[in-house]
Amino acid sequence: MKNTNDNSDLMLLKMVAVKEPDITKAWAKALANYMFREIIEDAHVKYGISQEDMKEMNKKAANRARAFLDVIVQDPKMFQAFASYAALVLDWDAPEITEDEQYIIEMLGNMADLL
Repeated sequence: MKNTNDNSDLMLLKMVAVKEPDITKAWAKALANYMFREIIEDAHVKYGISQEDMKEMNKKAANRARAFLDVIVQDPKMFQAFASYAALVLDWDAPEITEDEQYIIEMLGNMADLL
């Protein structure tokens, strides 16, 4: 992928490396941010959730992301067992890649080209 914004993407990657040198912690924070941050921010605005509660929710999301990455993804049996969480939500709509997600995937692909 050709990135038209190589310098800012590279600066962003370097900033993360300096601020969080333990890449496994950075992955957990990135996963929590990607999956929950916008949703939690929307709830914050809509329901007037306090900053303290926001911080707790984001921390819990990051902790769960860390557990997922550290344990579940490392062990194929645990990864398969994790699918049991779907049992309670089988009636949810099927997940899909939206335009927003496609944009993020392309942006990350551009950053990956810089590594």
